[in-house]
Amino acid sequence: MSNNKDKSVHQGNTHKEHEHHEGCGHDHSHDHKHNDHAHVHHEGCGHDHSHDHKHDDHAHVHHEGCGHDHGHAHTSPWAHKRYEYSATEIEAFRKLSTEELHTLVGESFHHEEFGKAVPLQEILLEKESANDWGHLVSTRYLLALGYFQIGDIAKSAPLLKQAVLDIAKVDEPWMTSEAYSYLIKCYAMQHAHADARTTLSEALRFAQKHEQRAWEGLFLHESGALEAHEGHLASAKDFFKRAMELRREISDKHGMASTALQLGLLSEAEKKTVDARNYLEQGLILARSDEELEEIRTEIEKALARINNAELSKKLDMLKKL
Repeated sequence: MSNNKDKSVHQGNTHKEHEHHEGCGHDHSHDHKHNDHAHVHHEGCGHDHSHDHKHDDHAHVHHEGCGHDHGHAHTSPWAHKRYEYSATEIEAFRKLSTEELHTLVGESFHHEEFGKAVPLQEILLEKESANDWGHLVSTRYLLALGYFQIGDIAKSAPLLKQAVLDIAKVDEPWMTSEAYSYLIKCYAMQHAHADARTTLSEALRFAQKHEQRAWEGLFLHESGALEAHEGHLASAKDFFKRAMELRREISDKHGMASTALQLGLLSEAEKKTVDARNYLEQGLILARSDEELEEIRTEIEKALARINNAELSKKLDMLKKL
């Protein structure tokens, strides 16, 4: 397997994560359609690998996984809820070959019916031969993502932790970085911030070592988000500035818009209105250039309106005193 250092970072919509709040700090600029499974290709997997999305990185990590729908409507009630097959259906599935199960799982992922895919993946994992280590690794990873999508974080996290170790052994740095990102989200959703911090540090070192620059930008941004969440504003700003510099170097406009928003919000919190406005206006220009960044654009406009209203109130107060 090759070192795919030029691949862009885009992850699937990871609903069921955390409740979104204004200025949460996480990068929501790359929520593309059902791509969680698109990077674990193996023979007979049945997945559609044809969708390469716009540049770079997903960004939802830990606390970051936002738990809300980013304009991505699911028509199936089983998108994020486990489907309970009948005993007869389960028995029939057990009689299928691994190739047939791979195809069914791929179809369920393609239609974003993750709840229907998970029981099939569990059967598939039981049937996979330990001698076919590559398929076993792939199946475990896909099951981890399936559990993640239906909100079963307790089952997803240990499989993702194993996936990070397994995938790294087969020299797939892009996919390893992706697995890291989902593991970090799991820890955040479990409020295991110490584990999230440790894993972020590991992921950042890994991305730097393997020249995964898009992922490095994401992990820098998410480190800033974690620092901000814990009230370490100076450290948060440092991480965000590093993320911005790197994202500018690789022309990641999506990531730049997201990081500009966070730098603007931090500057606003520090009462540095001029800096806040500069960052937010930079982000707004970027966000207006792509309809996929509507959510970030909305947050930036809210922040700018808040700053403008505060300045107007100050001027009115001064006039009243004259």
